[in-house]
Amino acid sequence: MREGVRPHAPPSSEHITAALLPLGSLLGAPEIQQAFRVPLQLLVTQIAEGDPYFLDEMQQHFPGHLPEVRQLLANAGKALPRPLPDELHADRHHRAATLFEAATRLGAPGTKAAAGDTGWTSCS
Repeated sequence: MREGVRPHAPPSSEHITAALLPLGSLLGAPEIQQAFRVPLQLLVTQIAEGDPYFLDEMQQHFPGHLPEVRQLLANAGKALPRPLPDELHADRHHRAATLFEAATRLGAPGTKAAAGDTGWTSCS
């Protein structure tokens, strides 16, 4: 059994990771990690996306850190080509499309696509 083992989430693109590094440093504090008990990357991403649950939890348990969190988010947004939530969404979409392309191929070798068939097949 793999109890206690969590798969690692794929990391964000390098430019997003770099922009969110200061936020990750703040949220990586032991008391914050102990309170949330989720992987740091998930916590950083949810806070960066403005997830109401995580922001409310920050407000309830760490109200003194919330102004700094908001400032770090504003700073991160300035370093990116789009607003931070939009950049995170675009990055996630790009990674999903890349994974899809790696896991599929157009048609099967030696077969013709039927009328209405998209031609996509699984590589598994």
